[in-house]
Amino acid sequence: MPAKFSHTLLAQQGITQVNQLTRNRNELKYLLPRASALRLRKLVAENLARHVHTPGKMLTLVSTIYFDTPDFFFLRQNEDNPKHNAKIRAKEYYYFDAELVEHARDFDSLFEYPPHVFLEIKSRTDDVTAKKRVQIPKTACNDVLRFIAENQSQECVDFFKAIRDLLARTTGDQTIAPASIANYQRDAFQDQEGTLRISFDSDLTFHRPPIDLFAEKKALIKEHLPPALGNEKNTILEIKYLDVVPAWLSGALRDLPQSDFSKFRACAQCVRNAGT
Repeated sequence: MPAKFSHTLLAQQGITQVNQLTRNRNELKYLLPRASALRLRKLVAENLARHVHTPGKMLTLVSTIYFDTPDFFFLRQNEDNPKHNAKIRAKEYYYFDAELVEHARDFDSLFEYPPHVFLEIKSRTDDVTAKKRVQIPKTACNDVLRFIAENQSQECVDFFKAIRDLLARTTGDQTIAPASIANYQRDAFQDQEGTLRISFDSDLTFHRPPIDLFAEKKALIKEHLPPALGNEKNTILEIKYLDVVPAWLSGALRDLPQSDFSKFRACAQCVRNAGT
């Protein structure tokens, strides 16, 4: 890995900055039993278009890798103040393709997946969230993390400086590494302007990271992860919006209690509580 990360070297490594700074968005969360989630999803589908990461792939599967220090600094920060915290994660999106069932050579062949992950910083202040992200080849993640830890140059691109500065302000000299993984199924919807996005996350399970986490190009499907240490049976409804929640949605949410559930917190707690 080069000593300095210029934009040219980023391109050579196949690393692309994507939506480096997203707009600050309000975020609401709800934990819904399956029947309630299905009823609300029907209403959402009548008012919003499906939001997909890959054209033609209606159902997205996700493995989110959460990074932390050996003593779980970011988890403790989240536990102490759920409304004001930050986390560093990598997200991999992959897709089950039913059309491949007849011709699949093996189980892995049933899934389509890109060879990259999205490395992200997500911060929360009260009900407002902000996110920075960069697209990275999965097999380059270890080199990128090493570069962030070792490089002191002011010439590295903004995203890596943001991670380095966050670590300097919070964890001090401690290094970060993959600490836990959440795997789930996502069904998402969005308005045309991108001001409202609604996602239903289900079949959520929590895992330790495998030893060869970034060595394999194949997808981090649930079957390739270590046995689940825990799960969430309810569907997690997340609503991200810029201005106001539309009337057709606010009416449906009126009698539902909001939740401060965090996939990161629940996942990391399972791993920490399980011990070594």
